[in-house]
Amino acid sequence: SVKKPNSRLFNWSLKLSQYSFDIKYQSGKTNVEADCLSRSPIDRIENDSHIKIVNLISKQDLIIEQNNAIENKEAIPKRCKKENDLIVRVKNNFHKAFIPEKLRKNLIEKFHLDFGHLGAGKMQKLMSTCYFWPNLSKNISTFVNCCKVCQSNKLSRRKTLGSLSQIGPAKEPFEIISIDTIGGFSGYNSSKQYIHVAIDNFTRFAWCIASKTQSAKDFINLIKSVSSINKPKLIVADRYTGIKEVTIRTDNKYYPEINEARKIAFQNSKINREYNKNLYDKKHDPITLKE
Repeated sequence: SVKKPNSRLFNWSLKLSQYSFDIKYQSGKTNVEADCLSRSPIDRIENDSHIKIVNLISKQDLIIEQNNAIENKEAIPKRCKKENDLIVRVKNNFHKAFIPEKLRKNLIEKFHLDFGHLGAGKMQKLMSTCYFWPNLSKNISTFVNCCKVCQSNKLSRRKTLGSLSQIGPAKEPFEIISIDTIGGFSGYNSSKQYIHVAIDNFTRFAWCIASKTQSAKDFINLIKSVSSINKPKLIVADRYTGIKEVTIRTDNKYYPEINEARKIAFQNSKINREYNKNLYDKKHDPITLKE
């Protein structure tokens, strides 16, 4: 009845044209089955799945291993009791069989293979309905993360990380200017606490200004001192909040090797601190007076 169907309707009609059938109208109030089919199913355990989970291990083998665990003085968790010769844990009217340590790995492996390499979350949800032992969730997660089939075939659902890029190298002066800050000078009787550094990546020429703060105004003054000689084409800096107020390009904080000024400033700061420490030690050395 549609004159110009879209591609989806056209594909449906093409698919249905392979079959012979009669179309009968049914009102929406009575069309319950179709409405159920269009909805996402509730994630619940069906009877056959529950039977399959329980039958992964026989009751007789479980009783034997539980008795062996008691003889070997394996710790039985609290709130467990014996019912029909089987050690179980009862919680909210749910009876869960206690699995000794010897059977745990084989049970997880068999469950993982029989149910089609489920993820850790679904395995924990299903296995915890029938079985119990300490650190069950942790053991399942460790096994799934070590499964070679899962690791090589399953797609990662995490968001992809951004690609990293190399800035430079500079081919001429003032093409790339890197800026950074050296701190920690408040303990040397100085009114200034920070030294802001700008370095030309091509010539390694450096500009330095001292200040009490790390505000945007301080970085603007640093950039102005560079621009007084020549206008830089690109300025590279870290992600400090004071720099975010200035329109410049920032590097990745986890890869400081991108910023030349940061590398040099860090090296110089170590030398500077060691030098000041030696001066302080010499100044406060006890002097022995000769008689």
